[in-house]
Amino acid sequence: MNTIAIRKGVEKDIPTYIRLQKNDGFPHQYYLIPKRVKQLFDRGEQFFIASIDQIPVGFSSVDFEIRAQAHFLCVDKRFTRKGVGSMLMNALVHEAKARGYTHMSSYVEADSLKEFFLKKHGFVQVGYYKNRYGTGKDATIWEVDLSLIKEK
Repeated sequence: MNTIAIRKGVEKDIPTYIRLQKNDGFPHQYYLIPKRVKQLFDRGEQFFIASIDQIPVGFSSVDFEIRAQAHFLCVDKRFTRKGVGSMLMNALVHEAKARGYTHMSSYVEADSLKEFFLKKHGFVQVGYYKNRYGTGKDATIWEVDLSLIKEK
């Protein structure tokens, strides 16, 4: 298997984030646009890019506006189930710990594979958003105690 490399994302990667989100195989309520990603950077959100053979195959971000929140985690559907998502999650955990956070939260569509992914990474469900997306889709709220996560 080819080596997966993770690096911190930068603003010039904005077109890559947008392309990867559109190719991650999940229906989204909105797609990223350059102006929105720039706003996220300006408020301190940290992005990461995963590449295989220098080709970007996924990205993640952690929002530090109020608390550490795993915001985005997208992997091109052609590269799922190869450890890319787990490596991106590890980057988010490492960044949150390095900044002194003890917990990280996230919310995802209820009854989706994303819930399984969060459970796999030690998250526990702590809440529920009814009609979170305004389309009848609900979301579940998740949290993990970062001291329980062993970094890889």
